[in-house]
Amino acid sequence: MVSLIFISVLNQPIKSGVYFLDVGQGDSILIISESGNRILIDAGNVDGKSVTEIRKILPWFDRRIDLAIGTHADQDHVGGFTKIVQNFLVGKFLFSHLHTSKSVETNLFESLDRAGVATSTINRGARISFGNDYINILYPNRQMKMTSDKDTNLFSIVAVAHIGTTTFMLTGDAPREVELKLVNAKDDLQVDVLKAGHHGSKTSTDPIFVEKVKPTYAIISAGLNNRYGHPHKETIDTLRDTKILKTYVEGTIKF
Repeated sequence: MVSLIFISVLNQPIKSGVYFLDVGQGDSILIISESGNRILIDAGNVDGKSVTEIRKILPWFDRRIDLAIGTHADQDHVGGFTKIVQNFLVGKFLFSHLHTSKSVETNLFESLDRAGVATSTINRGARISFGNDYINILYPNRQMKMTSDKDTNLFSIVAVAHIGTTTFMLTGDAPREVELKLVNAKDDLQVDVLKAGHHGSKTSTDPIFVEKVKPTYAIISAGLNNRYGHPHKETIDTLRDTKILKTYVEGTIKF
């Protein structure tokens, strides 16, 4: 059973839910479990919009984030963590074993170090459990090696979150090549909600992948009138049998 509401301004804190934060052209997802654990997956850009949106959800005096995960070293996914660690107390930060020499990654880990945040790695096969909820990491494999900083999307973390009775496919910026690897791995990919890869770009959301995932809802996290033209028509056509929800239309979306 999937229940859904849209929020723009919250007058009262909501204790549990999965929030696809309206951070413009970027990704940021806040999970608040029934057990009270808080997990932030990506943090949008350096403009700090993720902080603004989280402040609408949590009480002003509440600064706790138990776990943060960066999917890959792109500015619009991990750039915002510099502001997150200035405004919240983050318990731990997880990243894959694949590192780049990009300045955004250097700045990220320097910020984490200054804030005293412990860091660790996760890869395929890892399970993050909190109460009765959990997140399974599907990609990347531990055996993979970084070959180039030019296309970090190829190494984006992909995960399935089981939160309450609802399942979420969280794809970061993973391209079609990665999606088809997951299909060929014969994982159980079917979920209720798909976070469309790469902000609805035609480089992600392969029809074969979508057929395996069979989502009821598809989330597109993107900025209004962004310079990339996201989401692309090809992606919208592929997702025609789902209920498509866009952060630049709805604002922050809560399940």
